[in-house]
Amino acid sequence: MVEDRASRAAATRAKLAAGTNAVMPSKRTALFATSTLMWAITLHCATALVVSPSPSLSPVDVVTSQMTALQKGDVRAAFEFASPANRVNTGPWQNFEMMVRQTPAYSPLVQCSSFEIVGALPFGDERMRCRVRVKPAGSSSAPFAVADPVCIFNWSLSKQTTKRWPDDPLLGCWMVDGVMPE
Repeated sequence: MVEDRASRAAATRAKLAAGTNAVMPSKRTALFATSTLMWAITLHCATALVVSPSPSLSPVDVVTSQMTALQKGDVRAAFEFASPANRVNTGPWQNFEMMVRQTPAYSPLVQCSSFEIVGALPFGDERMRCRVRVKPAGSSSAPFAVADPVCIFNWSLSKQTTKRWPDDPLLGCWMVDGVMPE
């Protein structure tokens, strides 16, 4: 074993002296590096915040963006994804913020420990329902933590197909019509 390690070290030094970068990492090192990179990408994607609707966002992207904003406590950014019909019911973003923060059914959404979209069900080409599992603030998001209470919410989304004015920026965007706790 010592000879094997010594011969590998000598071979590595020879490659480096020859000016090649063909030093191969061990399988264990490569696996660690790959898993670390995947963790970093997952962490970045989980915390990426899209702050305005776009036709390029899928319904799941919209829910993820809205939940990420709520998780960060940014209710105004979450309100950006409320559909025009939803805004008629809630009023301006200040009313929306008061409703989300002060209503016991919705307050677990704000600054939650974690969330997971557990289902997405299309209803035709222009409607979608997403089911989201939320761990309220103060809950552990560790994989093997003691079971904490979770809340389930159903998002109703629709694709905006009515042109309200020329160059309507919401045309073709998926937006949230409502969120209901289970």
